[in-house]
Amino acid sequence: MPFKSETTIIGDMVICDTCGANYTNSDAKGGIQFLSKAVCPKCAPEMEKNAKKYDEMHCIKSRCPEEKSFAQWVREDLRNGEPGYITVTSLDDL
Repeated sequence: MPFKSETTIIGDMVICDTCGANYTNSDAKGGIQFLSKAVCPKCAPEMEKNAKKYDEMHCIKSRCPEEKSFAQWVREDLRNGEPGYITVTSLDDL
């Protein structure tokens, strides 16, 4: 079955890759990068707990510095100042 991908540019918008919460205008601090996912301050403790439980601490690639908000960290450090985007891939015939 062929796949279909659609990419949407989200610009400066910051969304948690785990829960989908919008942090674009939030000053909330904390969060982690789990593999390639930006995990918000609310989801990070549970994600870290599970990473310890399943011996996946090596999957935590970085942590939000204390002096930055989650949104600022995602924009500046994880995206390197580039606009964000979301790519959705699905089966072509669905």
